[in-house]
Amino acid sequence: METLERLSAALEFRDVDTGGHIRRMAVFAGAIARAAKIPNADLIELAAPMHDVGKFRVPDGLLLKPGPLAPEEFAVIKLHPKAGYDILYGSRAELVQVAADIAYTHHERVDGTGYPQQLHAEQIPICGRVCALADVWDALTHERVYKPAISGPKALAMMRKDRGSHFDAQLFDVFEKLAYGGELEDPPLETP
Repeated sequence: METLERLSAALEFRDVDTGGHIRRMAVFAGAIARAAKIPNADLIELAAPMHDVGKFRVPDGLLLKPGPLAPEEFAVIKLHPKAGYDILYGSRAELVQVAADIAYTHHERVDGTGYPQQLHAEQIPICGRVCALADVWDALTHERVYKPAISGPKALAMMRKDRGSHFDAQLFDVFEKLAYGGELEDPPLETP
């Protein structure tokens, strides 16, 4: 656990916004997983901070670039899920195995148009489907170097359009209830 926490903290050295995103996203993933009654919900929350560990292989110039990326730049960004999986794969620890699955699959879409493997529906581990929701929610509702934050209701409306295409429909319904219930508010964040 401590090793995963330290790897997550290392990502913050590149960009302070990333540290907040990592922690918020993990709390949101845990809340969604618990509300969906997924048996290893706590494990998903503990492993979720490693979802972007593969960004160690992405140059700072791309990660911190304001504005849109060129197609060739986005192609480099799209390599981070596999890079994260490669970093975490092969551990005997269940926590690290779940983190590897999350890193590899959090950008997959249930309609098969995601990346890097174009997995469909149940081919995507449940931890990846949960983290896709948490990751997008946090990315939309918080300012990033390349875009302003949008309100929760606007983010929810945007995400609802992707129910069943990007997001697992049943998990989205659980997520939506949490969002409407105010249960996906930003958690208090500790400074590292």
